[in-house]
Amino acid sequence: MLVQKELKIKGMVCPRCLSTVRDQLQNLGATVLNLKLGTALIEFQENSISDDLIKRTLKLSGFELLTDDESKIIENIKLVLRQIVDDTPIVLKENLSERLVFNFDKDYTFLSKLFSRIEATTIEKYFTQLKIILVTT
Repeated sequence: MLVQKELKIKGMVCPRCLSTVRDQLQNLGATVLNLKLGTALIEFQENSISDDLIKRTLKLSGFELLTDDESKIIENIKLVLRQIVDDTPIVLKENLSERLVFNFDKDYTFLSKLFSRIEATTIEKYFTQLKIILVTT
């Protein structure tokens, strides 16, 4: 029987990452139904691919399979921030906190404290670093 599984993957930041992850998942025998930065939807024969096998395979190329909810939220915050930066020129019609609250339907204080605790930096500092990287590349 075929099963579908959504994977949250840390470390996907560019089109080359998409290609690498697609190749790795296909090499495991999975059909990649949808792939975007941070997320993959795959289909495979039940019991043919374990989470541990996916985790080990992705790790070989520097990616991490996210399994806990807090890590998934952090990675999704980073993806939203990258999307904002990629929409150059950066013109926010709403402030950053409003955008994150809208995307996650969670209180900004919760998101901010969680991000700071896990990443050891603030959302704002991380966002500024992304903008600097964009300007220098």
